[in-house]
Amino acid sequence: SIIGYWPMWESSGTNAVDYGPLGNDGTYTGVTLGSGTGKDGRQCPLYDGVNDYMVPPAGFRSVFNGDEGSVLIWYKATGASVWTDATQRWSVRFLVNASNEIFIRKGSTDNIIETRRTASGTVVNGPSYNSDGRLDFFSILLTWSLSNLRLRVYIDGQQNGSDVAMATSWAGALSATTTQIGAAGQPGSNVTNGYLAHCLVLNREATPSEAVAAGVI
Repeated sequence: SIIGYWPMWESSGTNAVDYGPLGNDGTYTGVTLGSGTGKDGRQCPLYDGVNDYMVPPAGFRSVFNGDEGSVLIWYKATGASVWTDATQRWSVRFLVNASNEIFIRKGSTDNIIETRRTASGTVVNGPSYNSDGRLDFFSILLTWSLSNLRLRVYIDGQQNGSDVAMATSWAGALSATTTQIGAAGQPGSNVTNGYLAHCLVLNREATPSEAVAAGVI
């Protein structure tokens, strides 16, 4: 079920190796590799909040499933001021157009992580997460399932809030310029200000037990 898994533990170069079975290596732009240490003890990159992003390839975009899927990302803010900078900063964005989009981002409201699935123009927001300004690494997992009519959010492996109903089908193929890890689009708009690691994408809804496993590196 893995269509992309980028640990992002490279120390140099521009290639983001996909350790999943499809080999969908991404490309870094502006990212400072090997700048931090993840919760697993491996090195991870810094996204500087200005012009950094990683782009998954066409092969990933062609197999992405907007009706059944999951995306995991580990995130750590660079400092307390990031949580109160009144700026939306995308960790993950998968977008066809304004009517079809999935994202995880730090919102413009202090301390809040936001998630969303928009399909055929219908917006479904996941339960927001109040970070209380935390400065450690934590995991965010967003799952969506049209067959089960629900969207779920997990923080550190535990479900955040309740299931949110969703009932509209996804339409279209992902855009090359707005399928991003660490930013909203090219060239580096609304960039994450912090460290990212272990971005994993499935073509199905992750189970609660898988969510627990993904949240305890």
